[in-house]
Amino acid sequence: MTPHNRPKVLLVTPESPWPPLHGGRRRVAELASAMATRLDVTVVHTSRGDDATHDDPHLRTVAVSSMNCNAFAGRLVGPRLGELFAAPLLPEITRLVSAGADGIVWSHSYLAAYGVRRVSAPVHVIDFANIESERFRSFALGAGTLKSRSSWLLEHLKATVWEPKTARRADLCLGICEQDMQWLKAHRARAVLARNGLAPAIAVARSPTDGFVLAVANWAYKPNREGMLDFLDRVWRRVRSEVYGARLVIIGADGQCFADAVSDTSVVAPGFVPDLAGWYANSAVVLAPAKSGGGSQLKVAEAWAHGRIVVGPPYLSREQREGLPEGALLATPDLANVVVRTLTDVSARHAVESALAGYVGQHTWGNELGAALNEVCAVVAGGMSDRGLDPL
Repeated sequence: MTPHNRPKVLLVTPESPWPPLHGGRRRVAELASAMATRLDVTVVHTSRGDDATHDDPHLRTVAVSSMNCNAFAGRLVGPRLGELFAAPLLPEITRLVSAGADGIVWSHSYLAAYGVRRVSAPVHVIDFANIESERFRSFALGAGTLKSRSSWLLEHLKATVWEPKTARRADLCLGICEQDMQWLKAHRARAVLARNGLAPAIAVARSPTDGFVLAVANWAYKPNREGMLDFLDRVWRRVRSEVYGARLVIIGADGQCFADAVSDTSVVAPGFVPDLAGWYANSAVVLAPAKSGGGSQLKVAEAWAHGRIVVGPPYLSREQREGLPEGALLATPDLANVVVRTLTDVSARHAVESALAGYVGQHTWGNELGAALNEVCAVVAGGMSDRGLDPL
């Protein structure tokens, strides 16, 4: 594909990926940048007022200002999020496809479930950031009220119908982890693995001997919030009793509620922090407390990129990767012992951190998305050939 005759694709997403304030935005931003190395990419999204610019000549954005949300959209049949976020974008998507777009990449399956049937694009690619049916099921199981449980259960049941159909309709699906790849293949979808990449930190230092436990997340997200509450209730007290001066730093939106719930000064919550480098540098270990949810936790990859071990409950094992240094991911039901051991055995901790340094350089975003990018370009080129166009 020459720079003068690049295929044109749309990347449809609920919000601007710039600035990448959370894991979902970061993944879409990296996917857009990777595709822009070989394709002309137009990112179509709703405007939230915090959209940022970028300087890639092969990457442009189209923001749709009005969402026109219907409170009852998707209640009975389709994915509610698809109705809410894809419907307002549909006129602009249709216009761009008519103007010559060679394919559409949907950033979430719920967007594709709404859009694939309504837009006659040459090629449809879906990034399965989550398996929504599994995510909704975990929400239903953890819901605190009958109303909430019923609502999430309805979304789960609907997703068991629309999600497999959507995967099969796609020309290509991107899976974020091995578990999700197994689900996609079980439903006869054409799929390629596209893990979250690691963005190597500019400078990575060994963890200090008296470093703290660090947790970074959006604490308004229910699986994160409930996981942290359980950690504070069952694990942190024991850690405090066995490790003198142990500290827990909780960074992210809505984190202050955890510090308020603890009666001593061992837990601090500075809120949202734009630059985490200093916090990672002064930490000893990173906690990922979620016990449910879906997809992959980008903050795990971020912790490894800063040379830090990640600990958490058994659910965290879904983040395991081939070739990851032993001890870099500790997913266990005996979380208290693991945290205590990691804080106190400094030499073992430093050995794992040294091994992580080499691993990170081999698993950047470019490396992790490379195979997926090849497949995306192949299906787009195939669609162009089917229409009698020269993809080169």
